[in-house]
Amino acid sequence: MEAAEKLAGVLLDTRSHLSVDALLDATTALVQDCDHPQIRKSRPIEHFLERYKRPIEDLQKRRIKICDFDSIKVIGRGAFGEVQLVRHRTSKKVFAMKSLDKSEMIRRADSAFFWDERDIMAHTDSEWIVRLYYAFQDARYLYMVMEYMPGGDLITLMSNYECNEQWAAFYIAELVLAVDVIHSVGYLHRDLKPENVLLDRRGHVKLADFGTCVKMDKDGVARCSSAVGTPDYISPEALQFQGVAGEFGPELDWWSVGVLLYELLIGETPFYADSLAGTYARIQNHDSQLEFPDDVPITPNAKDLIKRLLSDPKVRLGKKGVDEIKAHPFFTSCDWTFSTIRQATPPVVPELTSDDDTRWFEEVGPKQPNPGDGFQLPKAFTGNQLPFIGFTYSNELGPAHHIQLKHAATKATQNGSGPELIALRQDKQLAQLELSKVRADKDRFETDLGTTRVELKIQTEKLKEMENALEQERRYVESERQARNAAEVNAGTKDKEKTMMEVEMRQTIGRHERELKTKEMRIDSLVHSEISLRSETEKLQKSLAQKEAAMKSLEEALQKSLAQKEEVALKSLERQLQETELSQARVEKEHVETELRDLKLRNRSLEGRCHDQEETLGAERDVIELFKNELSTTRLELQMQAEKLKELEHALDQERRYVESERLARHIAEENASTNDMEKTMFEIELRQTIGRHERELKAKDMRIETLLQCEGNLRSELDALQQSLAQKEASLKSLERQLHETVNLATAPNKRKSFGAPNEMQSPFGPTLLKCQESFRSVSNASICSGDLSQLSKEQLIKCFDREKNMKELTIQKLREVSAQCNKYKNELSKKGRLDSNKKRGQEIATLQQQLNHEINKAREAEQLYEREKDELNKLLTDEQQCTDRLRDELAQARRNEEDLLAKLGETSSTTSRDIESQSARQNGDVDTYSNCSSSISTPNGSRSSAVVPLVEKIRNAGSEEVLLQSKCQLRASANLPKKVRKNGWIPVVTMISVSQLRVIGEDQTEIVIDVADIKHARNVKQPDIRSASEKELKRIFHILYTEPTTSGNLSICASMSSIATVAQSAAATHSFVEVSFHLPANCDFCNTRLNEFFRTVPALECTCCKKRYHKNHLEDPKFPACNMSRGGRELMLMCESSEERARWITMLEALIKRSLKASS
Repeated sequence: MEAAEKLAGVLLDTRSHLSVDALLDATTALVQDCDHPQIRKSRPIEHFLERYKRPIEDLQKRRIKICDFDSIKVIGRGAFGEVQLVRHRTSKKVFAMKSLDKSEMIRRADSAFFWDERDIMAHTDSEWIVRLYYAFQDARYLYMVMEYMPGGDLITLMSNYECNEQWAAFYIAELVLAVDVIHSVGYLHRDLKPENVLLDRRGHVKLADFGTCVKMDKDGVARCSSAVGTPDYISPEALQFQGVAGEFGPELDWWSVGVLLYELLIGETPFYADSLAGTYARIQNHDSQLEFPDDVPITPNAKDLIKRLLSDPKVRLGKKGVDEIKAHPFFTSCDWTFSTIRQATPPVVPELTSDDDTRWFEEVGPKQPNPGDGFQLPKAFTGNQLPFIGFTYSNELGPAHHIQLKHAATKATQNGSGPELIALRQDKQLAQLELSKVRADKDRFETDLGTTRVELKIQTEKLKEMENALEQERRYVESERQARNAAEVNAGTKDKEKTMMEVEMRQTIGRHERELKTKEMRIDSLVHSEISLRSETEKLQKSLAQKEAAMKSLEEALQKSLAQKEEVALKSLERQLQETELSQARVEKEHVETELRDLKLRNRSLEGRCHDQEETLGAERDVIELFKNELSTTRLELQMQAEKLKELEHALDQERRYVESERLARHIAEENASTNDMEKTMFEIELRQTIGRHERELKAKDMRIETLLQCEGNLRSELDALQQSLAQKEASLKSLERQLHETVNLATAPNKRKSFGAPNEMQSPFGPTLLKCQESFRSVSNASICSGDLSQLSKEQLIKCFDREKNMKELTIQKLREVSAQCNKYKNELSKKGRLDSNKKRGQEIATLQQQLNHEINKAREAEQLYEREKDELNKLLTDEQQCTDRLRDELAQARRNEEDLLAKLGETSSTTSRDIESQSARQNGDVDTYSNCSSSISTPNGSRSSAVVPLVEKIRNAGSEEVLLQSKCQLRASANLPKKVRKNGWIPVVTMISVSQLRVIGEDQTEIVIDVADIKHARNVKQPDIRSASEKELKRIFHILYTEPTTSGNLSICASMSSIATVAQSAAATHSFVEVSFHLPANCDFCNTRLNEFFRTVPALECTCCKKRYHKNHLEDPKFPACNMSRGGRELMLMCESSEERARWITMLEALIKRSLKASS
């Protein structure tokens, strides 16, 4: 019997390897692994499946499964699965469900990680750890149904808010308590980062993602040989023991806490670098690499805590226990303590509208299909499902829970409590169901109240917008009225125009007044809707209060009914016990009376025969009587003691019930008090936020009023300026008229002909007529001048001169009359047109200039496109020409080496033979030169080369030292001196140009970097490990330059050379400065050109921090292993071009210049 009870305990224990769920998993896994066509050919397996396949299918339908949940939204995705927001179909509760691909778990080296994650969340009962409700599986996935954290994570918090030290102290203190819980259950987390620190609906911290946890032994030490964790948050001791078995303590996690504190205050991690090797190098040299920027104020206590957490593991804060961290002065100036922080109000309480609100989570894109997902169809028994046996955790939905309830009910029935306790439990369950319904109603009313509040807020904002629009309309009407008054004051004598303006103004005013009335009606309707919404809100609040009161009354009635039923049950049990004891006493009494009667009968029968012994019998009778008296006295005493014991037990039961009721009442009162305090705090926060929002809105309105007043002043000043310009135009018109009158007067006076000015002639439309008049005046003047010497002319000539002069004067008078008529006509046209002609003329000029500008822009664009096409064609031809030239150069060098070998062999032969050899070599060189000269017409896959295209090498050879060979707009990668939260994506726009001697990078502020071409050692494309923050499209446009000792000017920031981590004492390898790195992103070995990254296991790899080359670790013993070409201390430069084709041109040009400089140096 005892062994059976132990076996039952093992089967019902959820932590046991032989629990009911584990045995059901084992049977299901065996059926799934055997149910394949190739395996079913075995007769025993076929018999097994025939017997158990159908029962297992029925069993799977009754167990917890994926179809019991409705998917709402995907809120996260990782390398091995995703996290969905789901709702249970029966209970309607919301959970976060994490699914993991079994095939990926089997391929992964540390495939057992999910066991630790399941056990920690299922069996750690802590308010700082995300709780696991259920865990189940199917043939392809593992599922973990967890507590949903609607507040998001610290990444979302840092992206939406600027964290000060008070906020950072609060979140770090709660994180310290959460990490301490993990350490207390015997685990190291090893992957603390903002993504794994979640926030619940109240804003408090809960720790998640325990897939990287490792178990500690009794000494508090964990032993592992792999550097697990995110690169920016990994500790230096984990990097030191990468690939080698090492021992780690709880101080491993406190390093990550220090990195998180730095990121909360500064905005980025302390040791970030573009490449993985650069990050690891900075972490190893943390003593010299830890810096605090000057633009972010940090208190000395915060700096001290960060420095002590980011220190050597032997002296790191927290090595001697978590109390060291709790006692730090950074946490002493806060309004809370570590024991009361859970009841404190967090800095940010997430605003939620429903239980499935996901606004605090980033949008997750659609999943890319992977044809390799799932298990392959096996040809033999593989046991793919066996590693997952026992993963199911059904909680209250599993068979073990129901078996335990049934066993408890059976045991209670056997103990005599019987139907009363069963009925009591049933009533209790019904009351709990009623309580859960009331709570669901409360949650629904709270959700409706939140929705109503949001709608009320939207309506209030709309009302404010309408009030602002109304105020603007009023201001506009007022400005129109002022403009109308000003127009009335400044109006002239033109009554018709004035009447038209008044009519238009009346119409405008009437239209605006109608619009104002409609908007006022709209505002009234919005006010009425707001009043109705407020009344509905008050009704909802009253109904919510009534529901809460009803819920409290139901809880009190439930407690009272439970206490009364327990009391009645106990009284009935006491009565049964008393009746049982009374019946036993009656039986004993009857037995004694029977014995007494027997003795009396025996006495009477023996009186006659024993008369002689009467005295003896009398004495014995006396003794018997005394014994009976003593016995009765003893029985009475026993009965009295039993009654006292019953009274004491009854009093003790009453005291226990009283104490229990007091404890329950106190617990309920404490819960109500905490709930009231929380609601009070929430209302206070909401009130403060509302007050702040209203103050900000008032400030914005004041600023808007000031802006409108300034705009009104500006408009008035512009109106005055326009009136002044109008007066000036009228004055200029009058002056023009005066000039025209003077011109006419001057034209009629012969002695003032020379004062007739050309500028006024050209400014009027009768300029050509005035020019003709001027020519006539000049001819008359010349004729008059010529008539001065009359003595030298004959009579006929004099007559001709006088006639000519007379005709010229008559012609001039006629011209002047025409000029006068045109002047009058022009004056009338000016009076009619006014300023419209000048505006039209100016508009025509502007339109003409705009057309010319568009024409020039189109011509420039066409020229640019033509230039790009020609440049691309020339680059292709240059590349082909360079390849051909390199091949010819190699053949020429080989021919010269052959010539030298022949000369060395023949040595001191005859001169004839020498001359023959020399002539032969000359002919050979001539053939090569001929081949080289013909290279411009060799046919290539891209087409025939033109002889006019100069090869790239010839272009470099013929170019001057300062001639620019290539120039383009790029972006320079900067890793420092940038604002926080921008450094990980910092790109500076620059112009890059290269000549034969120098590479120049010029910034927008005319700062530049100048690098000698001889110092450039390497130019290559980049991969994902080189710059982790770049996207795939950006990687196709980025190239990497390595150089030594550059000449810099200005303040552009580039990546400096990193210090050495570990050197390998071998011949060529000793020149490198290697860092041991595990590549999870695509990367190739620079020695064997094979892949360095593996999907499911780490490959030992090395990366040089100087030359940036990567090798497999086993290549160090190879005699052909290359030396480092950056031994002088290298620097690096990353440039992003506008296209991948432009990057290819830059790399081709740089490689050609590097080869040229190497040949020149050798």
